[in-house]
Amino acid sequence: MVVKGPEHGPLVVMLDPAGDAKHDELPATWRPLTEDIGVVWWRLPSARRTGPTGDQLVDNLPGGHDRVHLVAVHDTALLALSLAVSHRDLVRSVVLVDPPWPEHDLDAVDRIVHDPGLVVRQVWTDTAEGRLPIGHPDVVAAVVRALVSADAEQPADMAATPGVGPLTREAWRALHTTLLRLTGSLGRNL
Repeated sequence: MVVKGPEHGPLVVMLDPAGDAKHDELPATWRPLTEDIGVVWWRLPSARRTGPTGDQLVDNLPGGHDRVHLVAVHDTALLALSLAVSHRDLVRSVVLVDPPWPEHDLDAVDRIVHDPGLVVRQVWTDTAEGRLPIGHPDVVAAVVRALVSADAEQPADMAATPGVGPLTREAWRALHTTLLRLTGSLGRNL
């Protein structure tokens, strides 16, 4: 597990089935995010060898953060949804990147979760050459947009919960700035 970023504020937890965060470092395209938000990158290939469960992940999350945003890639989608349902007080939103169901199946999440209060966004990275890796700048930008969109949609039952609110104005600016840096460095508008 790789943990980077500030000790307080928003926290994004990446469930990485490919082990893209090698040598205790984040992929280069994800590092700018850690200037303003915390990122926990859980390398599942090593996790599968050593056997931690989703509950162990929750137990090992750094303290001092608001509710977390889960990001899951392909076959970790079901683990993310399971964590979100079983730890409703901890998970703010879920972003699924290339989940293991067809893109046109708009009701897949509803059939799995049955929780209208859970905010879930899906990101698809299919290109003519195949799926883009989670470290690709286009994918990082799409995930950041999905995180901002998911955070803006706050379920009514969360509005009255003390200490649970949308991202602070500073965190929104940080995510927007990161998105601009990513798209600016590519010289295009994503």
